[in-house]
Amino acid sequence: MSCIVLWLAIFDSRIMTVVANNYIFTAVKLKFMDKGNDNPRTLLLVDVQWLNVQVDGFVEYMQRRIGRKLDDMDFVRLCVCALLDAGIERAGGTVEVGLLDDSADGRLHHAVPADMSGELDGYAYDTMVGRIAFSLTPTLGLSSVADMCVDLAGQLLQMKALRHLVVLADAATCQAVADMVDKADEAPVLVRFANDGRETGDGHDVCQLAYPLLNAFGIRPEELD
Repeated sequence: MSCIVLWLAIFDSRIMTVVANNYIFTAVKLKFMDKGNDNPRTLLLVDVQWLNVQVDGFVEYMQRRIGRKLDDMDFVRLCVCALLDAGIERAGGTVEVGLLDDSADGRLHHAVPADMSGELDGYAYDTMVGRIAFSLTPTLGLSSVADMCVDLAGQLLQMKALRHLVVLADAATCQAVADMVDKADEAPVLVRFANDGRETGDGHDVCQLAYPLLNAFGIRPEELD
């Protein structure tokens, strides 16, 4: 069964307001259904389990370094900062964020919102880079996150509408996506996030995850001096 229908949406009337780290976002509930040619131009794929591991380590380290307990991070702001670091200051159309999850509890760690199925899946947030719409895709034990990430990106590449692809996942998954992008007839700009910001030799950008995390957790520069 194709997963592509999970990305295509029309608006419903349900509204939710989320406050995190003094930022307020109003979320519009979406009803997902096939809209034919309405395909995203900007896609952010997130391996939730990988991100949770990075966040857990970041929180443990930062609380020791700055000497205070961190508030939960603003997850929408994390996505915005990742898009900005990827060079996307204003997206053309809605940014689709795919949350690929194989965990048992379906929650983001140290985050607001945290409940992916109840607070993110099917919601869209208006931000400085444009509207960001979230879609949760659990693996249900039928596929690995890496395979699903490659499958979803591959389907959109075939439609030739995708212009920016941003991936938050482990090195192996990112490399598999990069290899696929290199073979595409009309390849989008690919940006990957890593916890060490290491460079690669394949011509695709790699950004550090630490910078979006610092912003999303509301850590001030002077606290790091």
